[in-house]
Amino acid sequence: MKYLHEEAVEHIIHRDLKCSNILILEAIENIHNESELLYKTLKITDFGLARKQLQSSSMSAAGTFPWMSPECIRNNEFSTKSDVW
Repeated sequence: MKYLHEEAVEHIIHRDLKCSNILILEAIENIHNESELLYKTLKITDFGLARKQLQSSSMSAAGTFPWMSPECIRNNEFSTKSDVW
């Protein structure tokens, strides 16, 4: 997320980040503790709802309800903080 929010040429707010949109590239069958996940490559998928950060913070409601931050549900306000809720 740091790359999308701060380092990409155009900063992106994903708006629908959830478990099913994060892929682990290497096999994880033999992981015995959480620290072993630190060395795995993750890919973020499903950018259908993503928007540039420079666009208005007020956007139509979007995302998967259980994963949406309170400010998105109440006010339709999205920010980088919404992605890590």
